Amino acid sequence: MAYVEQAHKMARPSKLQAWIDSHPNRVPEIYGTFMALALIGYFLLSWMFGFVHIIFLRLLNFPILLVGIYYAIRQWRKMHNGIHYFKALVIGVSSSFIGVTIFTLFLFILFQLSPVLYEITLKNSPISVYMNTYMVTFAVGIEGGFGGFMATFLLINFMDTTDD
Repeated sequence: MAYVEQAHKMARPSKLQAWIDSHPNRVPEIYGTFMALALIGYFLLSWMFGFVHIIFLRLLNFPILLVGIYYAIRQWRKMHNGIHYFKALVIGVSSSFIGVTIFTLFLFILFQLSPVLYEITLKNSPISVYMNTYMVTFAVGIEGGFGGFMATFLLINFMDTTDD
């Protein structure tokens, strides 16, 4: 009997999952915020460990977006009993837009507060002489926007969508 009760407790959703389930039309905002927190965390970890200046590690932002978009589309599909192709496109792009926008604003504020970090981040960039904080954060936003669209497009072609 105790085993059955323990299994039942394990099957209950966490408080976070219960809160997400109680907001069925806020999936892009919720998962966009999760993506932003993951991107910010990755940036802060790379800053702490001293490899923030390595430009090619920005490629790891794409898997963060990919996972966040996947879970956003999956959550929408679970809560609404299916998802159409174009609705999946909207959910994925809007989630990534929210996540990338929050991350870009974070970078802009951080670079304004710490010009030294800005210099460290761009020290290996060949065009760093011509860049300023506005251009760098705009480029990050554009790069993230295209990355989010590409990740959404790739995912919805592999995920099940409804036809009706």
